[in-house]
Amino acid sequence: MGEAELNQAKIQKLEAEAEVLKIGVLHEGEKMRIQQINTEIAMSRERREGVLSSIQTMNDVYDRMMQGKEKEQPEQQMPQGMPQLPQ
Repeated sequence: MGEAELNQAKIQKLEAEAEVLKIGVLHEGEKMRIQQINTEIAMSRERREGVLSSIQTMNDVYDRMMQGKEKEQPEQQMPQGMPQLPQ
């Protein structure tokens, strides 16, 4: 989860940098930098989605394992009645 949060922060930083450059685009090199930033943003988003997808898959597998263990545990049978003592 920490990696996903780090990727989100990186995306926000890159988006802010792109906005600053868009305001004052003067040179072709700055336009290229904006394209690089947009590519980095897209790649970071894909990585974040991959991490989150992996976490979800692990949670799903864990939940299924726990459900399987619950089914494997034998149910405790309750006695039908108290045996009667001879009188």
